[in-house]
Amino acid sequence: PAPVRRSSYAELVNPTGIRVAFFVSHYWGHLFKNTVRALENYIGNLPGFDVSSAAVWICLFALNQHDAAAEVGSSPEDGPFNAALSKATCGVVMVLDGHAHPLRRIWCLYEMKRTLDFQKDFAYISDDGRVVDDSTLVEQIADSIADLTPEDAKASCGKDRLAILCRVLDPFFRVRLPEGAELTDHLLANAISSNRTLGFTSPPFGEFTDALAHFFAMPLLPIALRRRDRRLALRCLGWGACPRDGAERDILVAVVGGLSGLVDLHIDTKWSQSAVPLLQVAARRGETDWAAFLCRSGCNDEGAVVQAARFGHTEILNVLHHAGANIAGAVDSHVVTGCGAAHHAAVSGHIHVLRWLREVAGDTLATPNATLFDHTPATFAAAIGHLDVLRWLHYDAGCDVKSEGCCQNMTPMHSAACGGHLHILRWLRDEVGADVAGSRLAPGHTVAHLAAYWGHTHVLRWLREAAGADVVNISSDIIGAPMMEGAWSGSLDVMAWFPDEA
Repeated sequence: PAPVRRSSYAELVNPTGIRVAFFVSHYWGHLFKNTVRALENYIGNLPGFDVSSAAVWICLFALNQHDAAAEVGSSPEDGPFNAALSKATCGVVMVLDGHAHPLRRIWCLYEMKRTLDFQKDFAYISDDGRVVDDSTLVEQIADSIADLTPEDAKASCGKDRLAILCRVLDPFFRVRLPEGAELTDHLLANAISSNRTLGFTSPPFGEFTDALAHFFAMPLLPIALRRRDRRLALRCLGWGACPRDGAERDILVAVVGGLSGLVDLHIDTKWSQSAVPLLQVAARRGETDWAAFLCRSGCNDEGAVVQAARFGHTEILNVLHHAGANIAGAVDSHVVTGCGAAHHAAVSGHIHVLRWLREVAGDTLATPNATLFDHTPATFAAAIGHLDVLRWLHYDAGCDVKSEGCCQNMTPMHSAACGGHLHILRWLRDEVGADVAGSRLAPGHTVAHLAAYWGHTHVLRWLREAAGADVVNISSDIIGAPMMEGAWSGSLDVMAWFPDEA
């Protein structure tokens, strides 16, 4: 007989719903009986759990497959994946097959992103419920992490793939996208190319892949040390793992060839295009004891100061300062070429780090860096949209956030236009007295030119309303009108806006 109604399997067997204990992330191509066996073995070995009554969320059964598109929703955040993961009381379990396929699926990567966002417990298991005893799988996991590139992850729906890529994109790449715009391969390539021009050498998904790799690296490092596996140990160190106690530390020192080998060690990471000193990784992850041990062993790297500032670790900065690091002169050579600690703190919105830097390093907060446009911390804060940082720099640190002090006259106002941050532009005009209409970069670009290039029609509309139509049509002998910048960058929204509204 025809079904009375169409529903998910979970609704059929639990019509009133039950609380989710474990959210299961897995690859649909994995044999279902193996997935069940993995979960039974894993949960059955946990104290206080009864396999027969533990509630697990598996999308195959939880979603109404008769209308899957409606179930998923208009955005990843609207979907049941997001809701179930946020409510999972025991965290997330990823079932890995013999080839670590989930790490190559875009929805699994989104689930990992939300696991990070919600700070959920995370475990990855194999068919028998454990990973540590399967040496082949350990190597395959490590190889998959080493090769992990979200832009190559597969999805059955291209729109889902781009929507998720937008959410795992690093902040300084994401702000290059027009407000409210759906990511396209063209926009992504444009953001990457433009950031390279400004000196940003980090991978566009570096922060996400670094955090994801750290999830996997922490359990893998003890395995590597037990096996005296130098290659796997170095991979785990590059992904942010560190020894948990003195015994593991002693084994690691022996594996890498003694303290001198540790001091000279440069390792591959997910966030830098080139190998970096080990101290930078410890500083980035906020591993205070590990960083202190490295300093005592003779490690000394200015880039560690920059990494600690970027991620808000003042306790690491104190360790580095007491070890004799050059706080004021530290510059970045791996992520944003030539930037100092204050630039990175401003990018991340860490006022407490800026305050610490001011107390320890003196007046470095208005110092330009060595990128193409000689940005200051204030221009970086404006580009990301950190109004609280700009307020602190202006009112507390005494920085002049409207002056054209950089080599091409780049100011926070121009940076805010690039990022499409109207709240920054309004504040600069209303409270600081910045000239949002006439100020130009050295080549002749105005705020309107930059807004048009980056596809921010809402900024163009505000400029027209605030200062008149001439502002959005201004040109010079060197460059054309703002509309031409929109054409140059391929922004169809801007090209459509000018004939209708300008």
